[in-house]
Amino acid sequence: MVKTLNKNQKGLTFAEVVICIFIVALVVGPITASFSSSTKDRVSAERINEATVNAEKLTEEIKNELTTDIIEKQRRDGNQVEINALSTEDKNHYDNIVNKYLNPTNPIIDRAFTETLSDYLRHTEAELNQAYNTDQYAYEVLLWNINDAPIDATTKTLTVNTAALSTATKLYTSPSYKFNVGDYTNPNLPVTFNISDEILKAFKDAEERYIVNLLPADKNYEVVDINKIDISESMAVTKTSKHSKIELSDPSTSEITVKGVCKGYRFDISKPTGVTINATPTPLSIIEVDLTKLLRNKDTLAITTTYDEYTFKFVNHTDVDQIIRIKRTETTAEDLSAVDKRYNVIAETIPTSTAKTTIERINEIEPYDNFIMAVIVRETAPVTGKKGKVVKKMLDIYSYDVTTHERR
Repeated sequence: MVKTLNKNQKGLTFAEVVICIFIVALVVGPITASFSSSTKDRVSAERINEATVNAEKLTEEIKNELTTDIIEKQRRDGNQVEINALSTEDKNHYDNIVNKYLNPTNPIIDRAFTETLSDYLRHTEAELNQAYNTDQYAYEVLLWNINDAPIDATTKTLTVNTAALSTATKLYTSPSYKFNVGDYTNPNLPVTFNISDEILKAFKDAEERYIVNLLPADKNYEVVDINKIDISESMAVTKTSKHSKIELSDPSTSEITVKGVCKGYRFDISKPTGVTINATPTPLSIIEVDLTKLLRNKDTLAITTTYDEYTFKFVNHTDVDQIIRIKRTETTAEDLSAVDKRYNVIAETIPTSTAKTTIERINEIEPYDNFIMAVIVRETAPVTGKKGKVVKKMLDIYSYDVTTHERR
């Protein structure tokens, strides 16, 4: 039986259908877009999280390698390791990498080399990919010795530009994403890092690079000055002052004589007229006395001077605490306790002062103990027209205390 429509029953007109579709699109469109956006945000968050974990893990592994390299270099510098007994791989690593970025002959030329992360960490490409997903992410790592770090203390920033690259050791995982010193059109530059107050305080200039290692841990000190005394093989004394807030007398006017023969020097410690030193944080002055030229040559083991049994006396006339650091060369041939028998260093504080004057005996601080490290993580599948979107950047510091042979 055929069913016929009542004259009062009507279907939807074409216009009504179009309007319904439009209304549905208005409702469904934002919902779909919201789901899509949520998915993208979730994927982006996951990538950032993975990149962060990888950057932190990579930073720690590089620090471990730094420590290994520093210890190895110390052993070789002290003639504790026979170079010829090393494997070819270890010798190549030392010659091509370690000997360049740790205490190089020419910092600007030697230190500013480029190397793959796999070679630096002594991994295969497969091991590196498994550890850091290098199919998805490209890593660029820059190492600056603290003397070379391009820190702008005024703006509290470190900017990676062509000038900054000229003093950095550059490590990378992908040839498509690496910094080159001569590439002035590199679209990846510049990259800017904000510097924390902690880093600025610890490494505010090259002369104070070791402060983070050697300041007393239980007090909040501010180093107001660093005086250096260099004593040559002929017993000539050279003095330098970093900030001219603490003054040392001229030793030529204060010789210590025995039966008319000079057997040492007296250094009076004073504060120049007109200099103001804040009481907080606790001010501290460091006096570094370099005795390395008066000891044995670490290579030939020969005595470097005929001068012996000299006394160096320091008298503190200030209200500033003084740390007198006696610097000695670390060798396997000479018992370091013998230094105290050959050269006597004494300190005295005038009775009216509440300042403390202490003596520390340390081994020679090499200039490869502190580094600034920048890690940049990029996507290897960037958006069309963009080269390697930065998903994570991280700045860290590395410090190695050569007096205790430990990473700080």
